[in-house]
Amino acid sequence: MFSFFSKKANIASITIPVPIEDTIAWELEKNEPHLKLWVKPVRTVAISLNFFDQKPDIPPLTDISALRHHYRKHAVQAGGGIIEVNVDTLQGYRVVKTLLKIAQLPQGNAYLASLTFPFRDCSFVVKVQAMEVQDLGMRSTLVLDQMMETGKVKLTDQGLQGWTQDPYDLNFQEGKLMNLSEEAIFDAQFPMHPLTLARAHMAAIIADMRLGSELSKLATF
Repeated sequence: MFSFFSKKANIASITIPVPIEDTIAWELEKNEPHLKLWVKPVRTVAISLNFFDQKPDIPPLTDISALRHHYRKHAVQAGGGIIEVNVDTLQGYRVVKTLLKIAQLPQGNAYLASLTFPFRDCSFVVKVQAMEVQDLGMRSTLVLDQMMETGKVKLTDQGLQGWTQDPYDLNFQEGKLMNLSEEAIFDAQFPMHPLTLARAHMAAIIADMRLGSELSKLATF
């Protein structure tokens, strides 16, 4: 008699591409059962693959407002805000795609792009984190000048009008709100900005990542 065993889902069920830039290879700093972490030698950008062997702690994917509230709350608690929170389909699986801005000390921001694959009893999270370490505020300063010249942003007694807002709730005013310079249309002007790098690395991961067939056996979230 033969026994057949299906492969159990684990961190190796998802394989992500790790880029090589300017001939500098990324370092695999951690290779653990629930975490793989790659960093650049200058340590301003990190890519990680996380496996959580427990029920996801996020709202249902069918409730986009609740999902955005969930990530917004955590971003604000970290002194930042949300830039994107959406639900998408990737290789047949429903995923949560987020981009958060987190305040750094003593100054500057870190940008955290993530892709979450939630299942009923476990989840996988791919993260790209990029930090501001030089030319702090240059992107926002230059874009602000452009927006003021065109009249899209105006200086009033209450401050800059039309410069910052939550991307999904115009009445929300807490934390560090998204500003116009953080829109994707400005990435081409600032190819080495951490926000541009976070978006670009995540796009490359999504394009080339491989998902194991064992994921299809998992109960849906």
